[in-house]
Amino acid sequence: MTQLAGSLVDKTVIVTGAAAGVGAVLAARFAAEGCQVLLADQAEAPLRLTAAAIPGARWAVADVADLDDCVRLAGQAQGAWGRIDVLISAASLLKTGPLEDLGPDDLRQVMDVNLVGYYNCVKAVAPIMRLQGSGCVIQINSEAGKQGSSLNGVYAASRFAGLGLTQSLARELAEVPIRVNAICPRDNSTDLTCPLPTPHRRGSSDLVQSIPSPLKRITPGSDVADLAVFLASDLASQVTGQAIDLAGAEPGA
Repeated sequence: MTQLAGSLVDKTVIVTGAAAGVGAVLAARFAAEGCQVLLADQAEAPLRLTAAAIPGARWAVADVADLDDCVRLAGQAQGAWGRIDVLISAASLLKTGPLEDLGPDDLRQVMDVNLVGYYNCVKAVAPIMRLQGSGCVIQINSEAGKQGSSLNGVYAASRFAGLGLTQSLARELAEVPIRVNAICPRDNSTDLTCPLPTPHRRGSSDLVQSIPSPLKRITPGSDVADLAVFLASDLASQVTGQAIDLAGAEPGA
């Protein structure tokens, strides 16, 4: 337990997309910081396993694209702990391919999770945070939210829109204050929970050489969690409306 400045102990945190990947890493890290954590995902079986490995964690099956599910999720957290201090929106859906191969249904499905799902979660927790007079929202976005790329139009569109929502919500909710920020890691085909190539030396693997950023390293889930912990802490009390890169200084990011 690092307990960053002690400011996260006993805070209540909801993490969506928490069954696996970076969402699971985030849930475990916030629990290690002394938080009460509620994990949410559509995939019940892996969600149960992930929650069982985190002492004291609770879980709930929820579809973020369904506002009623999000309201129930917020109510479960408030009912268990009396408040919601942090929302981490990590649920995501990736679809890539040529324009000719992706139809309107593909666009809707990606938008439903990456944009509508994010909106629904904030809409569900915001009234609770308003009543308690504080809150923090962190969206796990992507470098694709700042720079488009070939065959990635559908996903990038959802991520660009997410950053616009983040910046707008930060202004709208600042008076509470509810701080709203986004983290934009490099997307990799390697799952964010996987260990990095050792020891991140130039030429240590073909994978490292293929990474376009100057730092030549994949963004691990632990890096995302480190930044999220800072953003949720009192040390970031003046930070809102930001989309922070974790892309290794990739040109254009």
